[in-house]
Amino acid sequence: MLTPGTILQGRYRVVRQLARGGMGTVYEASDERLDAVVALKETSFDDEEMRRQFEREARLLARLEHPALPRVSDHFTEGDGQFLVMQYVGGEDLEAMRRRREGGSFPAPQVLAWADQLLDALDYLHTREPSVIHRDIKPQNMKLGERGQVILLDFGLAKGYASHTSPLTPAASVVGYTPAYAPLEQIQGAGTDARSDLYSLAATLYHLLTGVAPPNALARADAVLNGLPDPLRPADELSAGVSPEVAAVLRQAMALRRDQRLSSAPAMRRALREADKTPRPQPSRQSTATVVMPPSRTEPQPRAAHTQGATRQPTARLATPNIALPPAAPSATDMSSAPTAIQERTPPQTPSPAPSKKNARPLLLGGLAALLLVGVVGAVLMFTVFRKSDSNGRKPTGIAATDAGTTSPAAPASSDKASGADGANSAAGVGRVLTLSGHEGEVHSVVFTPDGKLVASGGEDRTVRLWDAQTGQLRETSQDLGSSTRPVAFSPDGRWLAVALNYVESSGQCGVVLLDTQGSKLGAEARRVQAQNCPLSSAALSADGRLLATGTNEVRLWNAQTGELLHTLEGQSVITESVAFSPDGQMLASAGHVDSTVRLWDVRAGTLKQELKSAHEAPTAVAFSPDGKLLATGGYDGALKFWDAAGGAPKRTFDYAPGSVINSIAFSPDGRLVACGGNGSDGELKVWDTRTGELKLDLKAGGVVSSLTFSPDGRTLACAASDKTVKLWDISRL
Repeated sequence: MLTPGTILQGRYRVVRQLARGGMGTVYEASDERLDAVVALKETSFDDEEMRRQFEREARLLARLEHPALPRVSDHFTEGDGQFLVMQYVGGEDLEAMRRRREGGSFPAPQVLAWADQLLDALDYLHTREPSVIHRDIKPQNMKLGERGQVILLDFGLAKGYASHTSPLTPAASVVGYTPAYAPLEQIQGAGTDARSDLYSLAATLYHLLTGVAPPNALARADAVLNGLPDPLRPADELSAGVSPEVAAVLRQAMALRRDQRLSSAPAMRRALREADKTPRPQPSRQSTATVVMPPSRTEPQPRAAHTQGATRQPTARLATPNIALPPAAPSATDMSSAPTAIQERTPPQTPSPAPSKKNARPLLLGGLAALLLVGVVGAVLMFTVFRKSDSNGRKPTGIAATDAGTTSPAAPASSDKASGADGANSAAGVGRVLTLSGHEGEVHSVVFTPDGKLVASGGEDRTVRLWDAQTGQLRETSQDLGSSTRPVAFSPDGRWLAVALNYVESSGQCGVVLLDTQGSKLGAEARRVQAQNCPLSSAALSADGRLLATGTNEVRLWNAQTGELLHTLEGQSVITESVAFSPDGQMLASAGHVDSTVRLWDVRAGTLKQELKSAHEAPTAVAFSPDGKLLATGGYDGALKFWDAAGGAPKRTFDYAPGSVINSIAFSPDGRLVACGGNGSDGELKVWDTRTGELKLDLKAGGVVSSLTFSPDGRTLACAASDKTVKLWDISRL
């Protein structure tokens, strides 16, 4: 076991142990070079072949990139240990959250939105070359990420590592599974494949929807073979919020025989979307019914490659009876009755695409995979647009604000390469850079007052702070608001500030609070708009301050003055990464990364106007130009795209950083410039001329950019970064 303070590779300082299991230990660590929090997974192998396989498969895992999977950024061997460096995901896992909820379950729309994201992730994993099989899907291995999306983790039950280059011997693998969620073939050590993951996911969804853990597969098989009823009760019998159609899909995915299950992640995703079209009864005990959103119009499509049938994995397994089930009964299309475990009734199946290469062995995602168990105490969820830092950690100079708000002169930014800008900075003639320090966690958002004299910031430390935009002096700090905070916008008259609360741990609620800011001070709460289906992942205020939009796995429009709900927008059923009003307040744009679609809504009617399908592989940010003619979008592909806001035609594309995530987009007040920021390693913040496409600035912000905005006069660009600071760039010479 590594002690706190241990430094590995001259850069990773161990903070604390998070979890220990099987052959691995997980630590929270600080990357001293990048000034970022990471997770370290340590495994120990005495066998040289296992060490070589660790090296090969660490490289394979590092290539995985999906919104629902944590990223692997580094791997190394030191002493007797082999280490993976991974994205750190804080907060509670879904099992801990479930236990705190009334009835021990989540609303069906929320769970089905998570299911859609997870099935997309499983499709991604199962169609890799070689394919990746998770083998330990359960609520404890799921958390809500920085944008409110579900992230699939694995804290490290060692399962051995399958290699597509060399097989393992039985002695080289250790079985690990959780009985309530494991399929029969895994308990018996009979090898796992993609359908094994589908069983585990269905069992997990069953638990999250009903609050009741499913009986383990061994007990179910024993009952069936002894002529007794399958003890797995239909989910709709346990929860009034689950439709019979959804319950039937889960039951089929949990068939004891894998040849009776749904064939692939896309097939299960389609089945759940079709099942969710049926209106769901609401529990009578709820005073405010959850709005049931229809599924996305974008149907999940099979990926290019698909997994082969089960490949038997050598295992050192527990002594369990090797139960042989009877042959499968002929399948049928009627799903109206609850089928038994042996006679599963199946819906019509889409013909299976061509199988992948026969020699590709499944890569078992376990000991080396996305893992992380326990999060930061007191922070349950993180807000929508912030990322852990993967920058080079350099600090801008210029005039730096201290924690107390006083300022001290430093070298001019234009003459210091360590100022946070490359050559584009000095060439463009950027003036001083104010660095506002004081937040105790990542900063999620920054906004200017209408007169440009103050900036408000908020973030992971659950406070809102007011700063003098000219001097960088700290003016006000709010009380602890109980949730990570994201200032949305000031009212046009500057009398109040809208602040989004991602998830209030004490109440399990989320929403937008309006704080009194008269007299340039943070005053009392004026009113609060309560969102549904937490966490809140995005929010926006119309330019006239009359309308408020909130995004969870649904989008709602509110009267900002009274808090009255105006519309629930029918058609957005996935986590909403970003929302933005057009300048005239007539349109709203929303981005949901799971279905790769950007939607434009008629605000007055509350109806869908058009969809920009496949706008990005995973859209994360939207913004309108000041004249309302252009819509800018960004996503996980690192491309900044422009569209005709009226007709939806694509206009042009700027490259931010290929393969990086764009978290925020902002236009200058005159529309002449557009800026975007994210986690691009070669430039966290870039600014272009919208007319010529010329790259005007390529800046280093000291960390991942979560939010950015121009001052009302367009002379200052502000950004919130993951290094716990706000930076104000003087761009008056552009």
